[in-house]
Amino acid sequence: WMEASDFRSVAGVGLSEGAPAFGTPTGFETQTGNIRALQYSKNGLYLAWAIPECVKVMDAQTLEVVQEFPIKDVIELDFSPKGTYLSTWQRQIKTEDGSHKNLVIFDVQSGEECTSFSQKNLNNWNVQWTDDEAYCARMVTNEVHFWEPKNLAKTPFTKLQQEGMTQFSLSPGRSTSVAIFFGERKGAPAMVRIYSITNFTVPLASKSFFKADRVQMIWNQLGTNILVWTTTDHDKTGKSYYGETNLYYLSVAGNFDCRVPIDGLIHDVAWAPASKDFVGRILVLAGFGNLSGNMDFWDRKSLKKVATISARDTTACEWSPDGRHILTATLSPRLRVDNGYKIWHYTGALVNTHDMNELYQVTWRPAPPEIYPIRTSLSPAPKPVADSPVVP
Repeated sequence: WMEASDFRSVAGVGLSEGAPAFGTPTGFETQTGNIRALQYSKNGLYLAWAIPECVKVMDAQTLEVVQEFPIKDVIELDFSPKGTYLSTWQRQIKTEDGSHKNLVIFDVQSGEECTSFSQKNLNNWNVQWTDDEAYCARMVTNEVHFWEPKNLAKTPFTKLQQEGMTQFSLSPGRSTSVAIFFGERKGAPAMVRIYSITNFTVPLASKSFFKADRVQMIWNQLGTNILVWTTTDHDKTGKSYYGETNLYYLSVAGNFDCRVPIDGLIHDVAWAPASKDFVGRILVLAGFGNLSGNMDFWDRKSLKKVATISARDTTACEWSPDGRHILTATLSPRLRVDNGYKIWHYTGALVNTHDMNELYQVTWRPAPPEIYPIRTSLSPAPKPVADSPVVP
């Protein structure tokens, strides 16, 4: 399995090997021009990118282009969990009958179009899939529609109907659940309900709360528990200019739920890979944005700090699949100067740096969790690698 990071800049798409080489893989042909979107499949098998004329799909292992879809002006891409299907989204073109179907789902192997929908909003634009790709789902007003892949072009085989719901989320894991969110209405609290996709009659669990203009629903990998991160635009108590945040925990089994006691604003939430904790073996606590960019690395097992580094002007940060390296980047248009990315070892060593003009996106190639199991002991710091040249 080749660990790699991929980036999209004004010059096109580039690919870099992971540690310790960090060079361009043999056989990769750099893609130049106006690249509007870049996306790995969730299992790391494919890499897709969109140019104004078409969408191309590359085998991420052999680095060969395996499919080219003749669809123009695509600005968003997304794969189904196993990489079987690719969804594309274009800005909707106004027509007299409103029939422009700008969300299209393709079969990656055959190249055939499976179905298409009219999707005005970019937020939550794509269908959601179960991990085994047995079903996909899409929300319309007050309903979530479910399809089997072989019948995507037909009417949905079942619907979850709930008046007032504004958001939904399918769980990962073997026993799929669906969580739906209702905003506050006429003095009634907001609410999250969880249903089994085999029974929409009685919810498995539910939780109501106030102070929730928006939510993020964050599942653990097993799909057995969910965190609901709520946000308001304004703090009525006057304590914060940035509004209010809260975090709620629900068990899908319905035997426990609670508000997670956190003082102050919540800036980020993440589950540990093992699905039992909110953090992993190595935890990084960082202050970006208006803060200085300091990053503290902690060993979750010993509760001791491993290292502190400074990553000034960071606008994107992502752990590598092996859990040993972290990528920090300065991206455009958030910041238009000093664009580029750096790769750090968790012990604080800077092992690679790459400066370039107008870097828009950078990401690691996903990998199955079993390839990189949780380590029982920590490794020593590697030797730093020399800086790479500026890429125009």
